[in-house]
Amino acid sequence: MAIEAAASGTRDFNLVTGQVQWSATCKVLFGLAPDTSVTADILLERVHPDDREGCGWLICVY
Repeated sequence: MAIEAAASGTRDFNLVTGQVQWSATCKVLFGLAPDTSVTADILLERVHPDDREGCGWLICVY
């Protein structure tokens, strides 16, 4: 109910399998098509260039 009210979507990262899932709403908020498979490259493209250095850990989890 809170997620629907906030219209923020959801993101899930399975630590065991390494699988990442984003809801269609979350993808749209990031400017992606609802059927896009989210990858580290896609995510890093949406981070401001000045902030990318601190996001290197994303490559490890994706």
